[in-house]
Amino acid sequence: MQHKLGASLVRAEDTTTGQFTRLEKHLLPNGAPQERVVSFLEFIMKFGSVPLERLLTLEPSGTQFLEL
Repeated sequence: MQHKLGASLVRAEDTTTGQFTRLEKHLLPNGAPQERVVSFLEFIMKFGSVPLERLLTLEPSGTQFLEL
């Protein structure tokens, strides 16, 4: 029983570590900030023009979130 619990904890930790590694690769591709590496055109090709249109409707002051 303890062996199964230990194995389960190792798998869960491996999964969490993998998720953080993937997140880091998306946020810091090649170890640099995403906006310095990924072209805006790549973003448009992936998500289309709708996010850009929504960005243009936001007020420039304050903090706002744009959900993709």
